[in-house]
Amino acid sequence: MRHEKMTAWAGHEDEAILEMVVRHGPRWSKIAEDLPGRSVASVRNRYLRIQKGVKKRSEGTAKNRCHACARRSTPSANPCPNCAASHLQPSTSWQAGR
Repeated sequence: MRHEKMTAWAGHEDEAILEMVVRHGPRWSKIAEDLPGRSVASVRNRYLRIQKGVKKRSEGTAKNRCHACARRSTPSANPCPNCAASHLQPSTSWQAGR
């Protein structure tokens, strides 16, 4: 559910969060004070989301990667332009009956 005042996160806000965590540690209330319009919970959740993305990229499991060759590709590319493998996932049993 979106709030009327909710806005998308900007790159400079992400950089500020990362910089302040290095400087102050995970003191979310102190960090949120420097980001007007952002709650303590939203700052903490954004930081955790950034860290999750960093981890997935370092592991090579980020989204939009070919399952066969692990190179970045567009999700709609079929077959993969890098290795000619199909991106279509086999249907799972719960989807088969639909």
